Amino acid sequence: MLARVNKEKFSAVKVDGGGSVLITPHGELPSGLYLDPSGPHALEVDQKALTATKSDTQLSSAQLAAIQGGAQIREAVDREMQSYCQSYVPGATCTTYGTSGAGIKVVCCISTRLAELSNYWAGAWISEWTLEVPMGGSIGTLTGKVTINVHYFEDGNVQLDDKVVFQYELPASADQVGGAFAKKVRESESGLMAKLEETYTNMSDNVLQGLRRRLPITKTKFDWDKAAVAKLAQDLQTAAGLNVS
Repeated sequence: MLARVNKEKFSAVKVDGGGSVLITPHGELPSGLYLDPSGPHALEVDQKALTATKSDTQLSSAQLAAIQGGAQIREAVDREMQSYCQSYVPGATCTTYGTSGAGIKVVCCISTRLAELSNYWAGAWISEWTLEVPMGGSIGTLTGKVTINVHYFEDGNVQLDDKVVFQYELPASADQVGGAFAKKVRESESGLMAKLEETYTNMSDNVLQGLRRRLPITKTKFDWDKAAVAKLAQDLQTAAGLNVS
């Protein structure tokens, strides 16, 4: 269960010797191991403690060949995306995978979580950016998926779940792809944050106020001090069999 949740939520694990790696479906290997693409090597993961150690199990020759085929573009993208996260997504862990086959596929995953349980809130930001380049092609397709969750639970349980998808075309040459990749991610995620802020402002000013009437339909406040109202309340209590003094 923990392995499934960690993989779905892109949980970060601390690697023995330094650094962190995300647990994702893109890095899943046989026998419960996960890939550290910076090595590249296999990791044994403690799903409860969220720690990892380098495994004695070696990657197969086919796995290494696929990884090495996409290494040049992967490294260019990873370098720029690590810089992007440091500047714009503080506290996030970024892991970038690269493989080759019928073409080159690079997947950059970003995950960060913030929580202040004493103030009854927690939140998560998960983004997954996939660049696919056909064999011998000079243009690739970049697809991004951003998932946001915010949870507020003081005297209740209120959650925001949102998912947004983006798609662009990018130059795929090793000297251009990293900067172009990070630029599109920055523009997309910054634009999404701006829209969320606009939504929250509109919600506060309009939506939430509209959920509760300031006045009844008659536009007149109910005067509870009138004798007729008091008599009505007394009659209702009598009808309910209550002892009215």
